[in-house]
Amino acid sequence: MKSIIEENMQYPKSARKDRVGGRVVVQFVIDTTGDVADIRTVESVREDIDQEAMRLISLLKGWTPGTMDGKKVRVQYQLPLNFYPDNKWKKAYQEAKAREGIAH
Repeated sequence: MKSIIEENMQYPKSARKDRVGGRVVVQFVIDTTGDVADIRTVESVREDIDQEAMRLISLLKGWTPGTMDGKKVRVQYQLPLNFYPDNKWKKAYQEAKAREGIAH
Protein backbone atom coordinates (compact mmCIF):
# COMPACT_ATOMS: atom_id res chain seq x y z
CA MET A 1 0.00 0.00 0.00
CA LYS A 2 2.73 2.46 0.94
CA SER A 3 4.60 1.83 -2.30
CA ILE A 4 1.48 2.60 -4.36
CA ILE A 5 0.95 5.83 -2.44
CA GLU A 6 4.63 6.78 -2.55
CA GLU A 7 5.02 6.08 -6.27
CA ASN A 8 1.82 7.89 -7.30
CA MET A 9 1.76 10.94 -5.03
CA GLN A 10 1.52 14.14 -7.05
CA TYR A 11 2.00 17.02 -4.65
CA PRO A 12 -0.41 19.79 -5.70
CA LYS A 13 1.51 22.58 -7.45
CA SER A 14 -0.30 25.36 -5.62
CA ALA A 15 0.37 23.72 -2.24
CA ARG A 16 4.05 23.29 -3.12
CA LYS A 17 4.24 26.94 -4.19
CA ASP A 18 2.58 28.02 -0.94
CA ARG A 19 4.81 25.57 1.01
CA VAL A 20 1.73 24.09 2.66
CA GLY A 21 1.67 20.57 3.99
CA GLY A 22 0.42 18.43 6.80
CA ARG A 23 -1.54 15.32 7.62
CA VAL A 24 -4.77 14.33 5.89
CA VAL A 25 -6.79 11.49 7.39
CA VAL A 26 -8.86 9.70 4.78
CA GLN A 27 -11.78 7.44 5.65
CA PHE A 28 -12.90 4.78 3.20
CA VAL A 29 -14.79 1.51 3.01
CA ILE A 30 -13.66 -1.78 1.52
CA ASP A 31 -16.87 -3.22 0.13
CA THR A 32 -17.92 -6.85 -0.21
CA THR A 33 -16.17 -7.13 -3.59
CA GLY A 34 -12.85 -5.78 -2.26
CA ASP A 35 -13.24 -2.39 -3.92
CA VAL A 36 -12.60 0.97 -2.25
CA ALA A 37 -15.78 3.02 -1.74
CA ASP A 38 -17.10 6.04 0.17
CA ILE A 39 -13.79 7.94 0.24
CA ARG A 40 -13.77 11.15 2.28
CA THR A 41 -11.44 13.19 4.44
CA VAL A 42 -11.98 13.30 8.18
CA GLU A 43 -8.95 15.53 8.91
CA SER A 44 -8.15 18.16 6.33
CA VAL A 45 -5.19 20.32 5.32
CA ARG A 46 -6.76 22.18 2.40
CA GLU A 47 -8.84 21.20 -0.61
CA ASP A 48 -6.10 20.52 -3.17
CA ILE A 49 -4.13 18.31 -0.78
CA ASP A 50 -7.30 16.58 0.40
CA GLN A 51 -8.26 15.81 -3.21
CA GLU A 52 -4.85 14.26 -3.87
CA ALA A 53 -5.15 12.13 -0.73
CA MET A 54 -8.53 10.82 -1.87
CA ARG A 55 -7.18 10.16 -5.38
CA LEU A 56 -4.35 8.10 -3.90
CA ILE A 57 -6.77 6.00 -1.85
CA SER A 58 -8.84 5.37 -4.99
CA LEU A 59 -5.76 3.74 -6.57
CA LEU A 60 -5.65 0.99 -3.95
CA LYS A 61 -7.06 -2.12 -5.59
CA GLY A 62 -7.50 -5.80 -4.84
CA TRP A 63 -8.45 -5.77 -1.18
CA THR A 64 -9.73 -8.91 0.50
CA PRO A 65 -13.21 -8.15 1.85
CA GLY A 66 -13.83 -8.44 5.55
CA THR A 67 -15.91 -11.34 6.79
CA MET A 68 -18.25 -11.86 9.70
CA ASP A 69 -19.86 -15.20 10.43
CA GLY A 70 -18.57 -16.46 7.08
CA LYS A 71 -20.19 -13.64 5.08
CA LYS A 72 -18.40 -10.82 3.29
CA VAL A 73 -18.99 -7.44 4.93
CA ARG A 74 -18.09 -3.81 4.33
CA VAL A 75 -15.23 -2.59 6.54
CA GLN A 76 -14.42 1.05 7.25
CA TYR A 77 -10.80 2.22 7.52
CA GLN A 78 -9.01 5.46 8.27
CA LEU A 79 -5.55 6.15 6.90
CA PRO A 80 -3.35 9.17 7.69
CA LEU A 81 -1.31 10.51 4.79
CA ASN A 82 1.49 13.04 5.29
CA PHE A 83 2.10 15.74 2.72
CA TYR A 84 5.19 17.92 2.94
CA PRO A 85 6.61 20.28 0.29
CA ASP A 86 9.85 19.47 -1.50
CA ASN A 87 9.48 15.71 -0.96
CA LYS A 88 10.41 16.01 2.72
CA TRP A 89 7.79 13.33 3.43
CA LYS A 90 9.60 10.86 1.21
CA LYS A 91 12.99 11.59 2.73
CA ALA A 92 11.59 11.26 6.27
CA TYR A 93 9.91 7.96 5.35
CA GLN A 94 13.07 6.55 3.80
CA GLU A 95 15.19 7.64 6.78
CA ALA A 96 12.75 6.03 9.22
CA LYS A 97 12.80 2.78 7.25
CA ALA A 98 16.61 2.86 7.10
CA ARG A 99 16.75 3.23 10.89
CA GLU A 100 14.48 0.20 11.17
CA GLY A 101 16.78 -1.75 8.86
CA ILE A 102 14.17 -2.20 6.13
CA ALA A 103 15.49 -2.11 2.58
CA HIS A 104 13.45 -0.68 -0.29
